[in-house]
Amino acid sequence: MAHTNETSMAILIVFPEDTLNSGKTHEAKVRSGGDVLEGYLEVTTGTIFDFEIDVSFEGLVRTWQSYDTQNCTGTTAEYQLLKETQTVGSSLSLPGEPERYTSRFVYHLPFRFVVPRQLISARSDVHPHFLNLSPSAKLGSVLNSSICGKIFMQPMIMYFIKATLAEASHQAKSTRKCHDAREIVLIPSIPAAPPLSLNEYPREYRPHLTATLKRRMWSRPIGQLNISAREPQAINVSTATPRASTTVFMELRFDPCTTYESEVRPFEWDCDVEYYVRSRTFYSIKVLDEVPSISMVESNENVRMYSKVSKSEIRQSASLSWRLDRLSRMGVIQSSDENCPWVTTLVVPINASKTLTPTFLNPLSARRYSLLLKLSIKGFSHSTMELELPLQVVSDTLQYSPPVVAREAAMGLPLDYCGSHDHGSDDLAAHRIDSETVNIPIENDKLPPYTRY
Repeated sequence: MAHTNETSMAILIVFPEDTLNSGKTHEAKVRSGGDVLEGYLEVTTGTIFDFEIDVSFEGLVRTWQSYDTQNCTGTTAEYQLLKETQTVGSSLSLPGEPERYTSRFVYHLPFRFVVPRQLISARSDVHPHFLNLSPSAKLGSVLNSSICGKIFMQPMIMYFIKATLAEASHQAKSTRKCHDAREIVLIPSIPAAPPLSLNEYPREYRPHLTATLKRRMWSRPIGQLNISAREPQAINVSTATPRASTTVFMELRFDPCTTYESEVRPFEWDCDVEYYVRSRTFYSIKVLDEVPSISMVESNENVRMYSKVSKSEIRQSASLSWRLDRLSRMGVIQSSDENCPWVTTLVVPINASKTLTPTFLNPLSARRYSLLLKLSIKGFSHSTMELELPLQVVSDTLQYSPPVVAREAAMGLPLDYCGSHDHGSDDLAAHRIDSETVNIPIENDKLPPYTRY
């Protein structure tokens, strides 16, 4: 029987949720800000000697842009979001009795980290949203870099615990690995931000519009229909219900033409509202100093964007409670019904999948959502009436108690996945990774070597 070299070492990171059966697949435990990451290092040596191991809790984001789609090559970027390190060693624990047949010694060295609720920056001009933790995410196309041996996506946001031998009284030989890493699935609990200022994004949203109504396509107009709505409350994916939800209040105002005023009866109209959620994902190979937008994508070659829409759903409404608005634009109450517009509020319940990646922003990427609502009046001819509103997707565990394991939101994507692939859903997974793949120092010389944000 082969014996272990007396100076060899092996390191294994163990969490409390790990089962005794090492061959069994672990469920993905989702962590959030304020959670405690604790466990121990199982260190196996061939003999007793002094050593120290650096244990770190790290977060990083990787992006890439293709310049040769046929060969799946491109420019890559990596940014370290956070890094906390503690040192453990043989002086903290006595080894157990050596194993009977191999004469190996086993140390159990505990570690403990607390997931921060926000990041820290030494700069005073940083946008506050950059200081929020981003959720774990693996989005867009994949690049398996043959240059540095890393996986890049658009973007890939990872958190992990890493253990590396820092110092030993005997040189630990390479017959056994002396480092280990475990990925952490992190979904920060962040409450909804204030409503978005639409003036900063003039080309991305359409909160109001006006359409002309006709009986038939070639007939005369019977009036103008004005539609408007405000940003709804955020969708919280950490609810206990099967689907996340919110509500939109659409304000309708119909100004009839004088000729057809007596024939107009809005309270008899039936209407449909078709809605769907659009996601916009921005990724950059240069550090962002402001919130990305469509205008930035068009003017900055380092920033790109792709969007996807969810399946649409339709809400039907009949016999709305219309009323005459006697208050004129000058603030005067009219005594006659003549030329008075009709107004009503259309309440639209919105449902969405709980697998949506929460809204995020970091120095290399961002994810934003919008809600599109398409209104149609049955029996009338009109142009397309479609609003686009900002929509926040959050994971606010202060309002709800989510399950410990979010299986539907933790779909597997091995870190050694090779090739270019466009994912139709938001993929994230927790699994053991080879520390040869995770190389923390930034190798792209186009990015400054930030080590803490």
